Amino acid sequence: MYFILLTTRVLLAALFFIAGVGKLLSGFAQSGKALADFDVPEWFVAPVSIALLCIDLVTACLLLPAGSALIGTVSAAPKFVASPAKLGCDLSG
Repeated sequence: MYFILLTTRVLLAALFFIAGVGKLLSGFAQSGKALADFDVPEWFVAPVSIALLCIDLVTACLLLPAGSALIGTVSAAPKFVASPAKLGCDLSG
């Protein structure tokens, strides 16, 4: 059981780390375009893109140690809920 939890935490941390580094390397233009597609106001795109980058990297760091894994999980949950929720709202009306 411990091995499964550890593997899951490491894979999720790798996912968030790769997402954060990808946003960092691609620049904020692509991230800003994606946020604009989510109907984020233009004046709010730059701060949110920086915040998302920081959230990805901090979440990756929080998921690795067992002591902070719960905090990392709680900080990861909104990122997994936001996109499907937005998609559902767009499809429903």
